[in-house]
Amino acid sequence: MAYKLHNIEFQRTQDRSIIYQQAGGEFVMLTEKDPIIVILDEKIKTEYPEAYAVLNKEFSKSRADIRKHRFDIVCAFLSCNCGGSDERMDIDEDGDFNFETANCPSLFCKYRGVVCCGKFKTNMTKRQEETMRWYIHYMRMGFEPQQIRELVGAKLGISPETVDTNKRDAFERERVNSMAEFILKMEGKL
Repeated sequence: MAYKLHNIEFQRTQDRSIIYQQAGGEFVMLTEKDPIIVILDEKIKTEYPEAYAVLNKEFSKSRADIRKHRFDIVCAFLSCNCGGSDERMDIDEDGDFNFETANCPSLFCKYRGVVCCGKFKTNMTKRQEETMRWYIHYMRMGFEPQQIRELVGAKLGISPETVDTNKRDAFERERVNSMAEFILKMEGKL
């Protein structure tokens, strides 16, 4: 069976195993032999490289058995970010993760912000990310584009023209043409 990463719900059981349901099918136990492990491992490695590096180190003892190693990494990542149940699919129709941040059992976990609620890897520079994060913030507050340029510029200590440049460059790096496309692509990731 070919697995596509869309419309998948993961849950953590009482014994800390992971079960999943794809597109309304039956829940099945995630196992080391499950082909979806390889796909998830690559997705985590590509989109959440900081989390992957930490988990790769954490599970270094299982590296000799690549199947077990991938399984350990994927299960830990899913357990931290997707183990509960809410109204959204953990991997949506576009193949993007929707983290359940309240699911983490420990507010003092050493992996919080790295594995739990991990940072998504974008193509933008840190300054472009920061500019776009504030741009979206002021946009959601109802400010007009000209006001947003000035507010973001004042917040970051840059000119409104630099805000425009950062925004244009962010669009180019993320291969989008409008703010609506940018928000759809980056929803919950900045």
